[in-house]
Amino acid sequence: MIERKILTRWPIERWSNLTVVAGCSGGADSTALLVALHRLCLPTTTIVVAHFNHKLRGAETEADASFVRNLAERLQLQLVEGQPGVFPQKTEPIALATGSGGTDFPSERQSTPEANAYGSGKESSSSIQPKSGVEETTTEGQLVDEASLRGIRYQFLERTALQLGARYVAVGHHADDQVETVLHNLFRGSGLSGLRGMSAFRGLGKDLVLVRPMIDAWREEVIDYLKSHRQSFRSDSSNASESYTRNRIRNRLLPLIQEHYGRDVRSAVANAADLLGDVFVDVDLQSKRWSSENLVHLNEQQFSIPYPIKASPAWHIVQQSIVNEYHRRGWSLGGYSRAHWHALQAFLSGKHASTSAGMSMLPDHVTVRKTADGFVFERITTRDVLPPVVRVAESD
Repeated sequence: MIERKILTRWPIERWSNLTVVAGCSGGADSTALLVALHRLCLPTTTIVVAHFNHKLRGAETEADASFVRNLAERLQLQLVEGQPGVFPQKTEPIALATGSGGTDFPSERQSTPEANAYGSGKESSSSIQPKSGVEETTTEGQLVDEASLRGIRYQFLERTALQLGARYVAVGHHADDQVETVLHNLFRGSGLSGLRGMSAFRGLGKDLVLVRPMIDAWREEVIDYLKSHRQSFRSDSSNASESYTRNRIRNRLLPLIQEHYGRDVRSAVANAADLLGDVFVDVDLQSKRWSSENLVHLNEQQFSIPYPIKASPAWHIVQQSIVNEYHRRGWSLGGYSRAHWHALQAFLSGKHASTSAGMSMLPDHVTVRKTADGFVFERITTRDVLPPVVRVAESD
């Protein structure tokens, strides 16, 4: 069932002659994905296993790394390992760890028009941009939250793929992950981009695509698949921790909802995400068209939009344009709630009290300043130099 769902979502002809980097933590999801890709791939396909060790759980993470090494060796697949401050920072050929020693892999990229077709818009809960450099983040212990760790892993996967000239980065998200993501984003007050959940395909640039081949499979199908192939996997003790919002959704909220509304509620949420994904494609296209005509890049820390807003587009078009520009610049959206977006909309339309003061403050040290002919968004990186501002309130 898993393999059939993978091929339905990601037909073999799309990746049969290419290099695919498969992220593997050793957990059930990524292990099942790796086993399935190994069974499905043709002799002309190169599967490379990529494992990042955050070194945050002591002996447990070392055991995870050892498990992935042994699995890659048994499947006779090449392996790239990363850890804080160690994985390569430059785009150059890297040595691949295999059971019989390292192998140099070419760094040339392949031309991929297909990658552009998927777009490069990032998902609200899965940004691949960490808040600071990987080495600073992990060795100094500045960022250990769920989103930041995920960002570090994705940065590692992307860099590895670029250095190998890979076409795809494959990760093991499944349908239950999709449901949890949509609910998480709903409770955070996310807009359309977040409520669509995770895309099965997402462009990471001109020649690279992130793919989630198991996005249509449920967690129980993943476990059944592993059992049918007598394949063991690692269990992450942090998945039981109530410290993470996603874990509380998975372990407490969803069982409660299913108890009262049945297991079909998962399918209802997943189907809603698919529908919203279709709507988002149109919104994203309109926002990019509007941005090309109105949004002005001033420098690395500033961009502007006109005042009054030209062509009077619907607010969600302007909002998505701003979101896309944030993603392009690597600015964080993690601190934004729906209240922030409502307040920003009021500020840009001249209906917020702070508009008369000419400046407002948004999360992550972003200021919005009204000028004679537009609004300038600026990210100030040092708290000490922030000017006096009137903050955009979280509620009107």
